[in-house]
Amino acid sequence: MTYHNWTKQEISLLSKAVKKHGLNWAIIQRTYFPEFNVISIKNKYYAVAHEIMVRRQEKAASGQSTSQDEQVVQKSQEQIKNESSIFSEDDLLKQIRIILTQNQQ
Repeated sequence: MTYHNWTKQEISLLSKAVKKHGLNWAIIQRTYFPEFNVISIKNKYYAVAHEIMVRRQEKAASGQSTSQDEQVVQKSQEQIKNESSIFSEDDLLKQIRIILTQNQQ
């Protein structure tokens, strides 16, 4: 498959699939995105997660909020308004913790 521009609906579906199946990319691919390969699905998920984290860090650097918890709440509220809530703050934080734990092992 060549490059694909993901729609908001596809990204939302990906978020829901990860919430339901965790990071089991093979199941997500077979069940929700049979036309894509596993690597492209995984890469899209991490790209979107990275974009969210970068925006959060940019806000923190600009001094717009004073604590990490406030940043998470603000980002979540912005997502609901601007991005149709692609990832909930809890889902993203859980996935980041899993990734960090795996990287430390």
